[in-house]
Amino acid sequence: MSFIDGLTSAATQILGDATAPYALFTSATRYIGTLVFDVTVREVHSDEDTITVHPVENGTPISDHVFANPQVVEITCAASDSTAGYAGYIQDVYQAMLALKATRQTFDVSTGKRFYSSMLFGNITVVTDETSEFALMVTARLQQVIISDTSGSATASQANQATPASTAPEVNTGNQTLQPALLPTLPAGVGSDAGVTTTAPVG
Repeated sequence: MSFIDGLTSAATQILGDATAPYALFTSATRYIGTLVFDVTVREVHSDEDTITVHPVENGTPISDHVFANPQVVEITCAASDSTAGYAGYIQDVYQAMLALKATRQTFDVSTGKRFYSSMLFGNITVVTDETSEFALMVTARLQQVIISDTSGSATASQANQATPASTAPEVNTGNQTLQPALLPTLPAGVGSDAGVTTTAPVG
């Protein structure tokens, strides 16, 4: 049995006889970053939210207590030396996949159901057995990196602020030399046997 027949057989077990003819997809519209595989056997999409387990006060916006987790897709795909017509093609594809993972840079992923952006490899699994020595069967788990934008706001000039000492932004005045604090001036005769008022630094 050929490798493609083996994939069809596996797809039949996964998806059932009714959908087996459509289990293998070959299309340039399916890709992982810069990689296009010969066939795609399976795509599993996952969208999960984290919901608070604590009680929520009546009248509180529920949306404040739930947030979306990164999108995740798991793709099982394959390549064969026969596609390129030379031995070693699958090793080239495998190394290209590992190189893309090693960049730690986000990329796009296109599947039959949806398009993803800002994705990274979470896991790459390759299985080799007696039926796939000259083929690459890989399962890749890809996860979205949620990217947020931050922005600042301009404040009014100090001349237009009622209490600039409290509301004005911090200003870098450079290195400052600390000065010793002075004791308060005492009335004559207090704290001095000679009745002379003195002022001395603390410490």
